[in-house]
Amino acid sequence: MDGRRETVYSDRIYQEYVRFQNGVGAWDDHIENHATDLVLLSTLWPTHNLMQLKPGWKILYEDSLAAVYAPRNSAIGSRLQATPVPNVPLHGAGLSSP
Repeated sequence: MDGRRETVYSDRIYQEYVRFQNGVGAWDDHIENHATDLVLLSTLWPTHNLMQLKPGWKILYEDSLAAVYAPRNSAIGSRLQATPVPNVPLHGAGLSSP
């Protein structure tokens, strides 16, 4: 979900996102009802723990800030898992312009 929420996404999609982010109710509706290749989420969200328990999904990457999940047997997931993680600082210092 991005800053275009009010102008691009329907209320139904927004509600799916809120359930997913908070891990409540039918929290996985969004990834079950839409073609989802990857999930990138904060490790602080309740959904991070739920995704670890979700059958058919695997964690590809995790650090102190975020985690990436993909469906098991996903071609994209396999390619990402085979790609070395760059050695960059988690705080991102020096990686963007002011």
